[in-house]
This record gives sequence, structure tokens and C-alpha cells, in this order.
Amino acid sequence: MQPDAAHQDSELNPSGKLLSELVEKSLIDGLQTPEAFVDRFPPDAVMTELAEAPKVRAAILTRCLGLPEHTAELLSADVAGATVATALRANDVTAATLVASFAPEARVQALPWAALWAFVTGGEWWKQSTDSAVGFMKYLLERAQHHGLMDPGVWRDGLTVGKLAATLPRPLLERCFERAATLGAGNKSFSGVELFSLVSPADLVESFELPYLFDRVVLPMARRSHFLVDSGTIPPQRSTQTDMGAAADEVSSQRQGKKKKKSG
Repeated sequence: MQPDAAHQDSELNPSGKLLSELVEKSLIDGLQTPEAFVDRFPPDAVMTELAEAPKVRAAILTRCLGLPEHTAELLSADVAGATVATALRANDVTAATLVASFAPEARVQALPWAALWAFVTGGEWWKQSTDSAVGFMKYLLERAQHHGLMDPGVWRDGLTVGKLAATLPRPLLERCFERAATLGAGNKSFSGVELFSLVSPADLVESFELPYLFDRVVLPMARRSHFLVDSGTIPPQRSTQTDMGAAADEVSSQRQGKKKKKSG
């Protein structure tokens, strides 16, 4: 399912569920911050993306500003965005409250996946040998496996047989050989599914360097899951925005461009 199609569904597909979990986990673990989220997704831009989702906009306005739900639903996307941006500038609402009011699955249904993936991977945490980076990589691989997004062929095409043989602990490698021999005796092949039934994400994180896992396992998975497909008005990469007005001008300009294309 393409990102745009997933945004239309009330039920997220496996890729959407994983991305939703990764955004939330990155905030919980402190790899990313609410301030960084608001910086990448200013309220003006968020409300524009939620133009066709008045109930989601209302939920944010109600929790952040205490507006009655029905009143909040009647506010247009432009007014809602300007109101939240003003509240942020006045310190009447914090970035943490704003992000918490935006439900994890709603973020993935409304916002461009490429921009959310850029947020999750901001700071290139996998290049750091910290406990939080190691823990997040383990979580990412576990959830990808849970949602069926691990490519069965990654052991051969990504990690490579030679690297696995040289890197996996001997007891684990012996179990793989034993399983392959048993399958071979029954004229069955040793597949990636078999490998991942023996080698857990925790084993991979303990055996391989994080940059290697990111390049050979995570990035290909992100491509297959459409995390790198750009769509929507929010770009995948955003320079630091300290002026909410600048973000509003950017979104307004993009919307005007779309209108001109339609009229032309």
C-alpha cells in the first residue's frame, strides 16, 4: 500500500504501524524531542495536512487549548494552525503537550511518511555507540519482524553469508548449520525465515555494528515500506524553524502553487 492510500484508511497497514511505533518510541527514548517534532512539523503545516480531518484537528485543539470539541471542529485548518502557533509563541502550550495531543497513528495517517522517517532518523543515532541507540535498533528490528517487514532474503543479500559466518557467535552458528543440515536431509532449503527463527534481533544487534545493520537491513526495509516516498506539503528535510511565520509562509506558498496548477 502506498503512503497516500494508507493515510485514507482508519486501519494502518503493517508499514504504517511500524512507522507510528518508531516515531513514538524515538520520543519516549529521548532520541528525538517534542521540540524537534514541532520544528519539523509546525502547527500551520500540520493543520494543513489535517484539512480533511476536522475531528483530529479538534482533538489537538481541545487538549492543547481547552476549546470545546464542537467549536474546535468548526475552525478551519488555517485558523487552527495560526491559533496553535500563537499559543506556542505565547508559551501557553508546550511542544510536549502539542505532540502528546497528536495521536501516534493519526500522525502517520496525516503526515508524509518521508518526513516522519527523516524525523526518526534525525541525528544519525545509529552511528553512535550509546545504550539508547543500541536499544532503539533492537526495538526497530523486533517490531519490523513482528509486522512481517523483514526481508527473508536479507541474510543472503544484505548481511551476506560470509559476514554472518564470521560474526555470529559459534553456538548460534552451529544451530544454524544443524538446522540447515536437517532441512537439507528432507530436500528443503534453509531460508531467511528459518534464520530469523534462530537468530533474534537482539543477536543481530549484539553481533553486528549498528551502521552495518542500518545500511544492510534497516534502509532496504524502509525503501520497501515506502518510508522514503515524498508526498504532502511537508518536505522530508527541514532546516531549523525558529519563526512560526516562516513555516506558515512556506506552506501558504505551496498551497497557492497547487491552486494555480489546478486552475491551469
